[in-house]
Amino acid sequence: MHFPNVSTPRAARVALWTTLAALVVGALAWRTGLPLLFPALGASTFIVFALPSAPAAAPRNVILAHAAGALIGWACLWACAVDASAAGPSHLHGMPHVLAASLSLGLTTLAMLVLRAPHPPAGATTLIVSLGSMPELWHVGVVVLACVMLVLLAQAAHQAAGVPYPWWRPRPSAAPGAEASRS
Repeated sequence: MHFPNVSTPRAARVALWTTLAALVVGALAWRTGLPLLFPALGASTFIVFALPSAPAAAPRNVILAHAAGALIGWACLWACAVDASAAGPSHLHGMPHVLAASLSLGLTTLAMLVLRAPHPPAGATTLIVSLGSMPELWHVGVVVLACVMLVLLAQAAHQAAGVPYPWWRPRPSAAPGAEASRS
């Protein structure tokens, strides 16, 4: 992932956007009691605001990858009979936790590759869910809702600033060597 040079004003604007996005999602989480502000969303927030042209920032990839990660994490949690009541700072309370975490991470990686929806923070989402921090099936919908809110906020912020950001799919990149042939 290429990280562009960022001016101080742009860095400040990106920091403000990430703060505001977390504030909006967090306030809604607080008012509703829904776990909308989960740790992996922090990494997604950085990507969508700081690297809007990266494939991982595209709304499709953010939403599909987190949805797949949450659903796969939930399936692995239950398939491996993880005791969700044991969720805490040290999640590994036995082999069921290790198996659920390992399987969910591998299957989420597979899903992102097959769906062509790369978004690395989804690996954290699948671990959060498979280790028991979000153990109910309805939590998958909460993850998706948080991601939809995030990409809508990113869309509004980028549009207001005149920063290109895709509506759904990643923008196509130039073919390898295309720049060399133009020079």
